[in-house]
Amino acid sequence: QRPATAAAESAGDDYEDELSEEVDPTRFTRIPTPELKEGAIVELQGLEDDKEPKNGLVGRVTDRVGSASSSRWKVDVDGEGFGTYDAENLLPLTAWEWDVRILLKQGCEKGAKIASPVFSLGGVDGLLLDFYPLGKCTSEDGQCSL
Repeated sequence: QRPATAAAESAGDDYEDELSEEVDPTRFTRIPTPELKEGAIVELQGLEDDKEPKNGLVGRVTDRVGSASSSRWKVDVDGEGFGTYDAENLLPLTAWEWDVRILLKQGCEKGAKIASPVFSLGGVDGLLLDFYPLGKCTSEDGQCSL
């Protein structure tokens, strides 16, 4: 349990100006990171290969190919094997965001939960998060629960 945020306590009023129709609480949003380096999780993009489409596949960067200034990287794609790709075709990924502000604006009470979309993590399918903005019924006041 963690302290409830002002956003949860005020049902999201502080964020009213930032909300748009693009916020979709039924989906996770990928947050890219700007740095491409060994160990980074990346999504392949901008690849036009009719034989084997690879756009959208995810892999882990294992090392740089060539000199330290090279823009080519070796990537283990979905554990299926290695490929070498230009940096422009690799989108580093490290985090996902679940934006529930629009749901908080609808109001909630203690013990009410917001269920996340179902997701996979580390090869385990069928996971989901239950977020209690004002805590479970047994939580101390001012606490949220996940």
